[in-house]
Amino acid sequence: MPVRAPVRCGIVVIRKAQSEASALLVQTAFEQIGGQAFRAWADGDDAKQETSALQMFSKFCDLILVVGARDDGAGDCAGGLCIPRVFTVAESCVCVDLPAEPQAALGSFVSFVVPLVRRLQGRPALPAPPRRAIDESSTPICDGEIMWASARGEGASLRVRARQPLPGHELQSLAGISGIAWKVQDIAAQRAENAVALFLPLHEWLD
Repeated sequence: MPVRAPVRCGIVVIRKAQSEASALLVQTAFEQIGGQAFRAWADGDDAKQETSALQMFSKFCDLILVVGARDDGAGDCAGGLCIPRVFTVAESCVCVDLPAEPQAALGSFVSFVVPLVRRLQGRPALPAPPRRAIDESSTPICDGEIMWASARGEGASLRVRARQPLPGHELQSLAGISGIAWKVQDIAAQRAENAVALFLPLHEWLD
């Protein structure tokens, strides 16, 4: 089996509420799939700082992630997940904008960035499609809302339960998270109880 150098990623953290927690989660996830990550910081109202960080990372990184560069609600959405903006720096280095909110940032990273990283590693882009699961959260997941989730069961018996960090305590570790779950109205409408969610198991996508 050929030995490949790890994919290198520069993470530009835009200084705003929640961006730091999001960047830590994304870095942990990126390193879990065998990548090497570097971080830099930029003020949200200083375009020169962000440009400088992008240019620096473009010299030695395969990929750049900008955490907190856009509003969490911006961009098109597919299946309840917002599609991140993708552009290039220095004509060759791919750059992806991720939202500042931790759940949305991790959801966008796992869904849209991990397939790109896997391709750069010479692996199949998609390890497994999202799974349908029954939402048994005490407060049901809302349509389009991305949530941390624990899971139990398999196949048609798969159940998910939303997990929320305590107020004022951002989740900064992937420990104890089974995956991410979100509700899509078209799928939920197929069940009278409106309790169907889509679920991405992290142990498969971050292998």
